[in-house]
Amino acid sequence: MAYFPMFVELNGKKSLIIGGGKVALRKAVALLDFEASLTVVADRIIPEFTELEASHKPFVELIGRAYKEEDLQEAFLVIAATDDKELNRRISADCKAKGIPVNVVDVKDECSFIFPAYVRKRSITVGITSSGNSPVLTQQIKKTVEKHLPVYIGLLSDKMGNARKLVKNEFHTERERKQVYIRMAEIGEKKEGNLTEEDICDIIEEMKKELRQDSSGI
Repeated sequence: MAYFPMFVELNGKKSLIIGGGKVALRKAVALLDFEASLTVVADRIIPEFTELEASHKPFVELIGRAYKEEDLQEAFLVIAATDDKELNRRISADCKAKGIPVNVVDVKDECSFIFPAYVRKRSITVGITSSGNSPVLTQQIKKTVEKHLPVYIGLLSDKMGNARKLVKNEFHTERERKQVYIRMAEIGEKKEGNLTEEDICDIIEEMKKELRQDSSGI
């Protein structure tokens, strides 16, 4: 069974990690990369988490005790990353009963979502999963994507995103807007993402001229 790749906004949302070891730390670093508000609950927490808390105040909260069901209150998603299989199973059951998305590390059948490998370039994010079948294969695919995805692609995405309002005001059909964005992407790639406001205005004027010529049959 394949998993649907749904991208969600985590900015400011409570992401709960239960477990304080190295696996939990890797999940925490990934979630913070997307500006989640992180709560970590574990009776044993490795020192690296203290460093993470210090460098990401006030977005990381460490709670040094065993898991309680009340910890799930207001949680947007949960990662169960303890070394206690029975506890992980109970966390999964508690989350599913409350309708909270949960990932149990390395136990596919107890997950309601998969924690993907990903490659991020600013606003561009490529998520990769084997649907829990082969993490090793997933990591190999990630390396391939990292190798071939241009460094500048995130900058280009941001530039094109900033132009959306202007394009929407100047062009009235999806077909026309698509043509403009294709031209922006082509020129942006040649300029390695350095698409200036002047470039964007020039593209818009050129496309308006071309569309007028097409409509007049010239």
